[in-house]
This record gives sequence, structure tokens and C-alpha cells, in this order.
Amino acid sequence: MSTKTANPTLRTLAEDKVEGVSKQTTFRIDPNLIKFEKNFNLRDKGPDLDEHIERLFQAYKAGDMVPDIDVTVDEDGNVIARDGHCRTTAAKRVRKEIPDFTLGCRQFRGNDVDAVIHMLNSGTGGKRLTPLEEGRGYLRLLKMGLTPVEIAEKRHVSRVTIDNGITLAEAPAEVQQMIVAGDVSATTARDAIKGGKDAVKALKDAVEQK
Repeated sequence: MSTKTANPTLRTLAEDKVEGVSKQTTFRIDPNLIKFEKNFNLRDKGPDLDEHIERLFQAYKAGDMVPDIDVTVDEDGNVIARDGHCRTTAAKRVRKEIPDFTLGCRQFRGNDVDAVIHMLNSGTGGKRLTPLEEGRGYLRLLKMGLTPVEIAEKRHVSRVTIDNGITLAEAPAEVQQMIVAGDVSATTARDAIKGGKDAVKALKDAVEQK
């Protein structure tokens, strides 16, 4: 008489060294332990971001499947978010209502350049980064010493995409504010910037007259 065994899991497959299956370590921690590096996150604050965080908050409370975040640990033992700032913000809210709630985390491996690239790539997920937000990431990488060609290769996009993003990231603060507010599209703003000061002034005047 054969003894019925429990259905296998990914853990048991990995422990049995099944070819093609490996185990990745994840952790559950109090979200209040996670710190944000100042100005690291690329996202702009506003109603759209608030709505996104609210959806994550409700998903956590409902027990829905939400991807783990990625963190590093500095030499002082501080846990620093490297991807998942919105998820962490939502999780901190959940913790206030559910004191034993913990957030799934993975250890991020890599340097500062890798962290920015990872954030840009992960920004194609639940809430896509806007062209302006992506542009800020490209500009940051440029200041870190990468060339536009190298950034394009790491992001798997065209050089034109990188140049366009950097143009937005270097735009006057007023133009960026118009983009964030939804008064103009990134494309319209970029065309005006390329058209020079007169085109930018015309764009501002047009927005003010709405």
C-alpha cells in the first residue's frame, strides 16, 4: 500500500535540487524599519500617486498578492528601500491598523548605478514612471558617469528615448510643474523646449490663459 505524500512545493523542488529550480531568500519585516534615501525615489507627488498608494493599501488589507520590495542594509544596520517606495508607504499605513503586519522584502545586490537602473526598470510595473520621472533617472545616471549610449543599453531603449528624457529633466521648473499638473503633455513640453525661449514662453502663456 503506497503512502500518499503532500503535493510538492517550489521549496521542496529546490531542496530536492530539481534542475532549473532554485530558492531565493525573502524576509518579512516591520515596514516602519524601512527608511527612504532623500531624493532617491523618482516619482512626483500628486493625486495620481496618492490613488496608487491607496490601491496598494487596500490590497495589503485584503490579503492580495503584492510583489516584495527590494532593500539594502547600510553599515549601521539601517534598512533602505531601493525599489517599492509606494508599497512601503502603503504598508506603513497598514501597520497602524494591523500591528503585526509585515512587509515582504528581498536583499538588493548592486551599486548605486544598479539601484537606479533597477528602479527605472521596475517602474514599468504597477504604476509606470512618467516620461519626466524616467528623464530624472537618466539625468541621475548621466551625473554618475554613464553615457547616454550606456544608459540606453542598460534600459534596452533607444538613444532618442534617453535624450528626450534628459531634455525633460533639464527643463525649467515651471515647465516641469506644468507637466506634473497635467496642463501639457511631455511631448508638447519637449517640443517647446527644443523650440527655444520664445516657444517656452508661448507655452506658458497658453497654459495661463486656460
